[in-house]
Amino acid sequence: MLKREDIKAIITVPTYHNPTGVTMSDERREHLLRLAVSHRVPIIEDDWGRLLRYEGSAPPPLKSLDPGGYVIHIGTFSKVFLPGMRIGWITCPAAISIPLVRAKLGADSGDSFFLQALLHEIISKGHFARHLRKTLKEYRARRDAMVETLTECLPDGCQFQVPQGGFSLWLQLPDGINSMPLLSMAREANVEFFPASFMMPDRKDTNALRLSFSRNSVEDIRSGVRALCSVVADAVNDPDRLGGGATTFEELYQ
Repeated sequence: MLKREDIKAIITVPTYHNPTGVTMSDERREHLLRLAVSHRVPIIEDDWGRLLRYEGSAPPPLKSLDPGGYVIHIGTFSKVFLPGMRIGWITCPAAISIPLVRAKLGADSGDSFFLQALLHEIISKGHFARHLRKTLKEYRARRDAMVETLTECLPDGCQFQVPQGGFSLWLQLPDGINSMPLLSMAREANVEFFPASFMMPDRKDTNALRLSFSRNSVEDIRSGVRALCSVVADAVNDPDRLGGGATTFEELYQ
């Protein structure tokens, strides 16, 4: 594609990708950076969830492997501290920092200095580190509850990878069980998920879906996943039940 198209930038979420939950390997990171350098295309690295790791250590950011200034690294505090505190950072080559600042000022006149000073105080006094430890413990418990219940209850033919961090788990359903009509069935059991088509440019339905464990309690996650697994099993045993469900985004929300 880099050879065929006039690509302006590569936007990627290499660590705890949303929606798939996958983390790009060191080898693929190095390969991607080599491609960007050889074709002189910048990379925008959305590193929103780096601090949300539940075991081991996250691979180094692409920016740390970038001696030539091709990577623009973006991070945020809102996902790991307070959602309403919309404060983040950009690490970029000096040549584009001024245009970025101008664009930021044109968009919202800058962030609150008070909130920035408050966050500095919270970090410098160790409150942020303590909060993060508690947050990770809770999110890890929620992820583990989802993974354990899926492992116990999913019918044969379903696949998923255990996310090492972030908020998302990508579930691959058996062939022929598309996620959009399955959502119509799941709603009857008071279960919601994101069909893969919601996150596809062409909105084409497929047999995959995203589950999130960021908002619900461990108990709600276990009961919700059991209900979802029951719905999936019903669809596998009787695919005709999917025939009455919505097949497009527009049908689902009309």
